[in-house]
Amino acid sequence: MRRWLLLLLILLLALPLAGFFQGWVQEVLLIELARLYWSIRLLVESLPQVGLWGTFLAIVLLVAVGSLGWGWKLERKGPGKWAAPESQVQMLARWIQHADEGEYFHWSLSQHLNTLLCEVLAYRGHITPAAVRRRLRSGQIELPPEVDAYLQTWRPGRPARRRLRKRAFRANGPEPSLESVVQFLEDQMEVSHDSKH
Repeated sequence: MRRWLLLLLILLLALPLAGFFQGWVQEVLLIELARLYWSIRLLVESLPQVGLWGTFLAIVLLVAVGSLGWGWKLERKGPGKWAAPESQVQMLARWIQHADEGEYFHWSLSQHLNTLLCEVLAYRGHITPAAVRRRLRSGQIELPPEVDAYLQTWRPGRPARRRLRKRAFRANGPEPSLESVVQFLEDQMEVSHDSKH
C-alpha cells in the first residue's frame, strides 16, 4: 500500500514540473542536438565521397579477408612462443619432476594418479569410475597399503589435515612412495598375452 501512495505522490509532483522541463528540453537540449547533427552532416558532405566510400570498402575488405583466415598472422618469437598442448604423459612427467617443490605438485600428481587408478579399476571391473570411487571409500576394494597410504596422504582436504596425515604416516614408517603407486598401476594395466584362439 505504501508503494502505491509513494508512486501517486511522485506522479502528482511530476505533473507541474513536466511543463517546465518541456520548455527547457526544447530550448536547450533539442536546439543543441540539432546544431550538432547539422555540423556533422555538413562535415561529412564536404568530404570527397569517393574517398569516404573507398575507405569504407577497404575496411570491409580487410575485415572479410581477416575472417576468412587469409589475413596476416602475427607470429610470436622468443620466450612467449606458442606451444602444443601437453599430453598426459608430459603433464605427469612435469608433476613428478616438480613433486619436491611443494604440496601443489604432490596434490596434483596424487589426484591424477587417483583418477587414473579409478579408470583402470573401472575398466577391469566393467563398472564406472564413480562406482570405483564409492567402493574405495566404503572399503569394498582394497589397495596395497603403500598405494592406499600415498593416495590418502594427498587426498583433498584442509592443509592442516594433510600435514597431520603425513606426520602420522612418517611416525608409522617411511613416507609412502610414488614408485609403489606406479608399480601397482603397471601391474593392473598388464594384459595377458597367453590368450587362446
